[in-house]
Amino acid sequence: MRKVLATEILLSFLLGSVPILLVSNQPEFSATKSLASLNPGDIVVHYFFYLLCIHTFVWFVNRQVLKTNHTISFLFQQLHEFTHKLGFAIHGIYRVLAGAVPMAMWFELDRLGLVQGWQAITVFSMTLAISSLTASVALARATEYTAPRMSLFRK
Repeated sequence: MRKVLATEILLSFLLGSVPILLVSNQPEFSATKSLASLNPGDIVVHYFFYLLCIHTFVWFVNRQVLKTNHTISFLFQQLHEFTHKLGFAIHGIYRVLAGAVPMAMWFELDRLGLVQGWQAITVFSMTLAISSLTASVALARATEYTAPRMSLFRK
């Protein structure tokens, strides 16, 4: 569990914090605008969620449902391998959020100082970052758990 957490923290930093750091030297830099530009939009997030649901369904059928026909069994094994590659696209969104939100919050607090309401913004930002990291760790574990297994008797 610690290895997965450490890996997800490192990946979140590289995918979320580093891009914010790279654009922070631009003349018209705004942390909130940079953070907003990382938002893929609701339609894309819903699409990625549906891909995850489809993969979960295919994984469940492939692992838990008895398939008596060899052709159907082979088809679900191939489908499982394909959906596994697609199903966890949403994982990247959570990694970026977990890394970008604390960095953007840091730059905003540095720019604005401790204005009224900074505590609420900080608590909200850290809650969002920690929940994104938690979702990222859960998705990493789910990726490992639902990975296609190589059959010993496969031709």
